[in-house]
Amino acid sequence: MKGIYSNDVFIDRSQGLELSNALYAFIKAYAFEAHASYNKGVSAFATYPKIHFLHEVAHTMKWQCHKCGICIKPATFSRSIDEDFIGRTAAITRCVAARIMAKRTLQRYLCLFQCAWTHV
Repeated sequence: MKGIYSNDVFIDRSQGLELSNALYAFIKAYAFEAHASYNKGVSAFATYPKIHFLHEVAHTMKWQCHKCGICIKPATFSRSIDEDFIGRTAAITRCVAARIMAKRTLQRYLCLFQCAWTHV
């Protein structure tokens, strides 16, 4: 993951192929573990849609490298959210009544935002 997040938007051919091969290796290992857990009767490694998506990313990166000599960093189109943002919002949500949760959560989040903004 470090290689995907630390690169520029366009990744050169050699590094793109290295990253896509690493994704393929991860998929292979994950599929092995999923099969092993299934044989033991344990439902531990869900395979769809997670692995399908990673396979699409690896395939697209490899295809772009062979076709164009570069590939686009997959994280460019990612909708990743900062974990701290999620944790703070979840913490203030747990402190309100269930029937007015959405309203109170937004109000409290705006108060926190205003406090952070004025104390800069």
